[in-house]
Amino acid sequence: MAEPSRRARIATTAAVAAADGRNVSSPEDVRSALFDGQPSVLEAHWPRVGRELLRRGQINDFDRAAPQEALAYPELVELVRSIVPGPVHEKFNSAQPVSITYSVKGPDAEEFRAVIDGVG
Repeated sequence: MAEPSRRARIATTAAVAAADGRNVSSPEDVRSALFDGQPSVLEAHWPRVGRELLRRGQINDFDRAAPQEALAYPELVELVRSIVPGPVHEKFNSAQPVSITYSVKGPDAEEFRAVIDGVG
């Protein structure tokens, strides 16, 4: 079962696709949903002109009005990777590998299942 924030992002992804007149989500819809928020985590960690980058565990007191640094794509990738949470300590939570469960019904179910599972 997905955590509530993940379900909300999936719903946002579907809404982005629907707003663009599509009933299938694309990777770009997912990216759009991830950037959405008030503020998004990415916005909170985005470097500001003349200030140091935030690091994990640092209290965030960023000023949304402060000018943002321009980032090249590799810097954006590095920024996103810097805010990805690290592993969960087993003392607090016994993390299990991620799994996805789904069901597909209808006349094209097998074809959809093959696409989803990456077969063929």
